[in-house]
Amino acid sequence: MAPLILAQGADFYLHPAIHPDGKLLAWVEWDHPNMPWDGARLMLMSLMAEDQDYFQAKQTAGDESQAVFQPIFSPDGNKLAWLQNTGEFDDLIVMDLSSGEQTTLLEDRNLLPPAWVQGGRVLAWSADSSEIFFFENEFGTVSLNKVNVFSKQEEKIDTQPYTLLEQLSLSPQGQIAMIAQSPALAPRIIVKSGAETKVVMRSQADTLGQAEFARPERVSWASSDGVQVHGLYYPPTNTRFTNDSAPPMVTAIHGGDLLLRSTTLSTWMELSSPVGATHILRSIIAAVPVTAEAIGTRSKAIGAIWICRTRSKAARRWSTAVWQTQGN
Repeated sequence: MAPLILAQGADFYLHPAIHPDGKLLAWVEWDHPNMPWDGARLMLMSLMAEDQDYFQAKQTAGDESQAVFQPIFSPDGNKLAWLQNTGEFDDLIVMDLSSGEQTTLLEDRNLLPPAWVQGGRVLAWSADSSEIFFFENEFGTVSLNKVNVFSKQEEKIDTQPYTLLEQLSLSPQGQIAMIAQSPALAPRIIVKSGAETKVVMRSQADTLGQAEFARPERVSWASSDGVQVHGLYYPPTNTRFTNDSAPPMVTAIHGGDLLLRSTTLSTWMELSSPVGATHILRSIIAAVPVTAEAIGTRSKAIGAIWICRTRSKAARRWSTAVWQTQGN
């Protein structure tokens, strides 16, 4: 049997979602030259032959300047939730499928990741359809939270020691599965059941001692045009080396307007230096000071210059900030 084409004409399609009863289909689409975070359309289609608008797609949200991400139906089939963005930050929207009424549960938050690939999941409904679980990125650290659909009451869920969470999934029994990592722990699949967290699979063995990994610290400064720039600073943590002078600093410069970095483990930097990895968060530069021993030399320590090129998404402009250490 040949596949049935349900929609065509758009340049790109993302996030197909099927209603629990199979009667509705939702997806995201957009057209060149837009990227999905520039502007996209949330489409909804009836799959029921008895409906007058059978197989006719209707635009529910989004446009050429508003991004939308991950439509997801509630398990009871009464609601549709998604993320949308019109400026610097993001909103969580829930629509009643009977009335079409849309409610903003969360507003002006850092929720929506760049849709570089298919299948990204940052939202999940509870089995009873009363709560939505979501990820939020705050200064490079991603947390797991939930919000009540009716009261809008929020709760942050403990996921320590992990600082980057991805691919959220909930079972009908309430178990929470995700990919988790931290500056000292490589990515692994974890399952959280109440207060208990179990590691199901690791991407690599935990062979190095935790003391060998740097822990990032938040820093910020003003750019040349007054924009507040945020960064992650990784202090030296080599337990096998000491020096009276300050070590040199390795600097990572922002490489794109939506290049997301978080407080995670970067093995190539850990192998070249036992002090940690370089990370960038949207408008963030991260600087990593490196001991002389880490690069195989006892050369004199130097100061550092941090250069950050950061673009405001709303203003579509670049700005540059320069900061220099004084050898301490």
